[in-house]
Amino acid sequence: MFRQSQGLPWLRLALILGLVSLCTLHSALVFRTPTLKNHFNLDKD
Repeated sequence: MFRQSQGLPWLRLALILGLVSLCTLHSALVFRTPTLKNHFNLDKD
């Protein structure tokens, strides 16, 4: 709301924050692959 009242581009900010959160989620999901689980000993067996 602050950005809208100041006349600043809120849509661009929303897109940037959305892309950053998607990249963060993707980077966390990469460690769920079997190859990286074995490499970093993330198996709980």
